[in-house]
Amino acid sequence: MADIKNNKEEKKKEEAVGYKFMQEKVTHPKRRKVKKYLLITVYVLVMAVVFGFVSRLIFEYSKGAAEKILNAKEDEGQKNTSKTLSAITPTVPAQQVATTESTTEKKEVETKTVSSTQTTSESSTSEVAESEAASTAESEITTVSTSYDYMDREQTNTSTVSTVSTDMSNTEEQSVDMLVDAYMGLRRVASKASSSLVSVMAVTGGEDWLGGEYEDEIETTGVFIGEKKYEKSTGMLVLVSLSKIQNANSIYVSIGDERLLSQLWAYDQDLDIAMIYAEVPLVYTIELADYKTDLKSVENNTEDDLLEGYSSFVREYASLSPADIETGKDSIGVGMPVIILGNPYGYMDSMQLCMIVGKSGYKYVTDNAVQLFYTDAITTLEGDGVAVNTAGSIVGFVSHMAEEEGGSVCCTLLSAESIKDILAKLKGKEREVYFGVIAEDMPKSVLSSKNLDAGIFVSEVVTASPAFEGGVKAGDIITEISGEKVTSVKKLHQILDSCKKGDEVSVTVHRVVRTNESDEMLRVILSER
Repeated sequence: MADIKNNKEEKKKEEAVGYKFMQEKVTHPKRRKVKKYLLITVYVLVMAVVFGFVSRLIFEYSKGAAEKILNAKEDEGQKNTSKTLSAITPTVPAQQVATTESTTEKKEVETKTVSSTQTTSESSTSEVAESEAASTAESEITTVSTSYDYMDREQTNTSTVSTVSTDMSNTEEQSVDMLVDAYMGLRRVASKASSSLVSVMAVTGGEDWLGGEYEDEIETTGVFIGEKKYEKSTGMLVLVSLSKIQNANSIYVSIGDERLLSQLWAYDQDLDIAMIYAEVPLVYTIELADYKTDLKSVENNTEDDLLEGYSSFVREYASLSPADIETGKDSIGVGMPVIILGNPYGYMDSMQLCMIVGKSGYKYVTDNAVQLFYTDAITTLEGDGVAVNTAGSIVGFVSHMAEEEGGSVCCTLLSAESIKDILAKLKGKEREVYFGVIAEDMPKSVLSSKNLDAGIFVSEVVTASPAFEGGVKAGDIITEISGEKVTSVKKLHQILDSCKKGDEVSVTVHRVVRTNESDEMLRVILSER
């Protein structure tokens, strides 16, 4: 037992000795590291002192060379600044010249300030202070030059953007003003042309299926052509659409607060135009003369102040003027802008701006051919009115003659040039000479194939007409009338217009019977429509 205890004690001693040895091995390296760190720190401090001392010596010996380099850089910076200013000055706008000059003055002031500071620093006894002053001068020169150069560019860019914005704003305002002026100009043109337009009311009466009486009123646009004066009365002639009034029991022309009873004066069935006559009561004629006399005395006051006692009829009738109907070869054509006045939509006093976009060629009617033009305006079957040019003159009349050939929805115009002779006859209540054929112009190639140099193709002969009685047939080619060549349907109308009722004319026709072709001479006695 004792041996066992002794062994245990010996093991404990051995373990204690081993632990102590391990403790010594662990503790000893830590002490060596501390000593090592201390030695490194001392070495660094010594080297820093040595490096600082050496640097000081180098700086003292190189001071002169450094001053020369700094002075050279300063001179070069000033030269570059002056070159930049001289390059910028010619390109800036005139309003920025003052800014550039003030900027140059600022640079010179700053340069003088820096130079005086540098001179003061050089007179100092401290060499270190002189070096710092030189470095400060260089940095200030560079900073001032850069900042003013940036300010110049910023001001130039700002003024340029402002100028562009102002120009764009002015351009937009001018564009709007021009557009407003254009539309106001069109309105003035329409107002001028409207002084020849009146409202015409066609009243149709009848009985309904219960036996009660009723009246329908159709309002349409009338064109004041002029006055017709007699010994004891004065009347006005108004051009209207025949289809709107031909079935009416009574016709009225509305002027102001008065309706004038009218009657049919003359008409042309093929062109769907008619002229009505409305007599102006004598009392209104007298008041109208007084109104015009008082109107001449109007100076600074308005008409409403001086002439308020006159009726609206007198005022509106006095403001009417006969229509200015422009005729001529170039009075109307494709590409022309026109204003449709009247009721193209079916509503009175409408106005529509449009352009003539095409022509349908000639519309062949009895003994005549008229020109139709298409516009990009929209109309209805109830619509009518007139087309005026930019000078306020009437150049066409809204027509529905082309609808039977395709039912076009665009507004079709009957050229005033084509019917000027007919309008003159209607105004004078003259009857047109009647021949009685509906013919078409023929292409020159077709005429050449038949060895003809002129001729029109007869597509229809009106029953019981002079041409029908004289032996003219559908399919004939009329080449001459009374020895004058018929080159077109318009030429036929001109020849007939020079004739009168009862005249006998010789008509040469080229006729084809089966395979036989021959020329025949016919005699036709003209009448009136």
